Amino acid sequence: MKKFVAILCLFLLIPNMASAHAELVDSQPKQGETVKQAVDALTLDFSEEVKAFKNFSLTDENGKAVPAVTPSVSGKKVTVNLQKPLADGNYIAKWEIVAADGHQSKGQLTFTVGEEKQQTPSPKKTPIEKPIEKTDHTTLYTGAAILLGIIIIVAFLALLKKKD
Repeated sequence: MKKFVAILCLFLLIPNMASAHAELVDSQPKQGETVKQAVDALTLDFSEEVKAFKNFSLTDENGKAVPAVTPSVSGKKVTVNLQKPLADGNYIAKWEIVAADGHQSKGQLTFTVGEEKQQTPSPKKTPIEKPIEKTDHTTLYTGAAILLGIIIIVAFLALLKKKD
């Protein structure tokens, strides 16, 4: 019986632990978008609250770094102000964050400023990393509640068995 409960607990907890990652759900500019007006800031919206912004880089189509101010974090939203508006061209923004639950996520987005160029830049080193499965904290809490219920039932049955 104890082995069964232990195995059941593992099956309930492992999927929830493996899939809890913050994802980029929206951005300004959007992935693949061609923006006609000047861009002086980027906004990244995530599926979970952001605890820390570990890394950010913005490069143009020639791989040249574009200077940016330190990103500001407000809940699920991160804003990156640029030192000056972007010139026409293709850009790659790469980011790495730590969500409020402690999990790290990283990814990138590409966009164009001005007239659409023939070729959108592609990553040279790191492909976009996405979590295996999207989830929210409801799944985690449901699994924890089920586990707690099982523990209470097993403890109750153990007490009944001792009284006999």
